[in-house]
Amino acid sequence: MISRSFDDTRQFAKELIVKISKNTSDRAVVLDLKGDLGAGKTTLVQMIGRELGVTETMQSPTFVIMKSYKTTNPRFKTLVHIDAYRIEQIDEVKILRLEEVFAESTNLVCIEWADKVREIMPNWTVKIECTLLENDEHQYRIHE
Repeated sequence: MISRSFDDTRQFAKELIVKISKNTSDRAVVLDLKGDLGAGKTTLVQMIGRELGVTETMQSPTFVIMKSYKTTNPRFKTLVHIDAYRIEQIDEVKILRLEEVFAESTNLVCIEWADKVREIMPNWTVKIECTLLENDEHQYRIHE
C-alpha cells in the first residue's frame, strides 16, 4: 500500500487491525516493523493506536524502549510499542519481561528495529516492511 497522507496510513492501519484481529490464538499478536529511519514505522504505530482507541499522545519510545497503552478495542486491550533501536545486547531487554508480554493474548505488540532483538522474537511474528519513497510517500507491505 502506498501512503501519500496520514489518512492513507490510517486506512492501512484499519485494514491491518481487521486482518490481525482474526488471529484468535492464546498469545499476543506481534508486529515486526522493518524500515530505515523516516520510513514511517512510528507513524504507523500511532495510527494503529488511534484506530484501537488510544487517547494518549503516542511518541516513539526510543529512550524508554517500551511503552504500553490501554485501548478501547475488545480484541486488543493493550498496545505495546517497543523501539529496539538503542539495544546493543539482548541482555538489555530482559528487564522488559517480553516473554510475558508476548504471552498475553489481548496484547498487540509493535516492535520497531526488531532485528536488534531477533533472537527473542516469537516465530509467529507478522513482518511489515515500511519504505520511504520519493515525495515523502511511504509504502507498507505485510510479509507473512
